Amino acid sequence: MTRAIKRMLSNLYNLSLREVVNRISSALSFQRSRPAVRKKAKEIREELLGRFEKYQTSNLYDISVEDFCHYIKSHIGVIDAQAEGYGANEVERQRDQYIKFYWGHNHDFGSFKQKGRMGKRHIDLLATFIALFPVSFDDFQDKEVFDIGC
Repeated sequence: MTRAIKRMLSNLYNLSLREVVNRISSALSFQRSRPAVRKKAKEIREELLGRFEKYQTSNLYDISVEDFCHYIKSHIGVIDAQAEGYGANEVERQRDQYIKFYWGHNHDFGSFKQKGRMGKRHIDLLATFIALFPVSFDDFQDKEVFDIGC
């Protein structure tokens, strides 16, 4: 191992997790501000938005558009601590978003649009990630679930 790598690892080892996250975050903020990265992320964002278009009610099977819409909307605001794994004695100590269902991100289902608490953040984050790191859309091919934050 070279001295530079040893020194870097030693420095990381002596930092708290918060300090490591702060350093990475500031480095990424700098990179995101570069025009080439912003341009690439914008192009990727447009591609992602296009790919999400296949998740529309025109592609449903075995459920009507009305039933699907009702199903989505009927869950919003439902409080079900038991479904989240909390016992009756734990409910009072839980934050609202842990036991109450909220739609996470905006989505255009074609026949209706569902607004989420985080807007299009999922698109922006993934576009920035792909723009900053050596990954491509091919890295996500044939994956069945891509879930962040659950």
